[in-house]
Amino acid sequence: MRPLLFFCLNLMLWAAYSLRAQNDAAAEIPADTTAQLKLGLHLQPYFRWSNEKRIPGGLEFYNFDRYNSFSVNSAVLRLDYTSSKVRSSLGLVSGSYAVRNYAQEPPGLQNVYEASVGLKLSKKQNWWLDMGVLPGHLGWESVYGMDNLNLSRSFYSEYTPYYQTGARLSHISPSGRWSWSVLALNGWQNISTPDTLSEFGFGYTLKRKWKSDWELNFNGYYGRRREDRYPNFVRERVQVDLWTRGTLGTHWELAGGLAFGLLTTDWRQTHLTAQTRYSIDHRWFVNARLEIFGDEEFFVDPDDPFFENNDAPYTYGFSLGLDYQFNNYLMSRFEYRVNLFEYDLVDVHGLIYSLEFNLEKDLLRLGKK
Repeated sequence: MRPLLFFCLNLMLWAAYSLRAQNDAAAEIPADTTAQLKLGLHLQPYFRWSNEKRIPGGLEFYNFDRYNSFSVNSAVLRLDYTSSKVRSSLGLVSGSYAVRNYAQEPPGLQNVYEASVGLKLSKKQNWWLDMGVLPGHLGWESVYGMDNLNLSRSFYSEYTPYYQTGARLSHISPSGRWSWSVLALNGWQNISTPDTLSEFGFGYTLKRKWKSDWELNFNGYYGRRREDRYPNFVRERVQVDLWTRGTLGTHWELAGGLAFGLLTTDWRQTHLTAQTRYSIDHRWFVNARLEIFGDEEFFVDPDDPFFENNDAPYTYGFSLGLDYQFNNYLMSRFEYRVNLFEYDLVDVHGLIYSLEFNLEKDLLRLGKK
């Protein structure tokens, strides 16, 4: 019961904040009633070199997981329809990221990046109900590399869902400063639940934005997983994260996050990260990340020889990158990353180079809808 009580406590905190959001006195922003169809194209080829192909403890990367070779991390093609009453997204994904991240999905669903339909529930308020395959609501880094301060993803983003399937009820305050959502899901990063499992989960998000471009996000997840072969065994999972991102002056962009994970009855995973990016001019950028990832046999492989005489380690990560923005669509990114493990000071380090292309194009304006 401890995971359920913990989740309920977070849900009460979320509710208290959302009530304040409803009382925001700013004027309502009128909705655009013109229906649009937009095309999105994202390509991220890369080359990665590393001194080790496997990280001690079984921790692995889902992005840029091919070593000492050229590959494509992600290739996304998507269509987005938006109007005053309806919205829909359909996206297909391929690349080494998709091969690793969708391995548990059945054929035919392993390339679904997003497939959702949304209905606006109120004429005067920004209430939406979306259903289908949705983006993951935990964490602060995206599959789209240009959206992230660093080229590679933090361990927390690598081990929280990039996609999820279910229904999402969301609301944005009239001022646009407050937003929140609640979700009912097919468990932890699933499109279709295997026949041998019965899994269900709930999530929530709360976001506050300021005019200074800063935002604060508070997200949570609670799920129960029961194997049909062992109906009396139920595993409960709770995940909570708090993160912020914004600008400092005209050159600095900062992000930081704190996250906790609970599996069944005990704390199992913690994460702390700080990220920054400095713009030398409008084309050159320098970025860095420092993170601590604590993992008590939550994700690690218990059969790894590394744990014969040790408990699961803390991982200390550091990365330093240099980016060059050719134009709005093309960016060249270079990163050196080091992961240092608590026991025996084992380290894994390597270089990543990526040339990323990201295009969003309005295809059609369909009139008033």
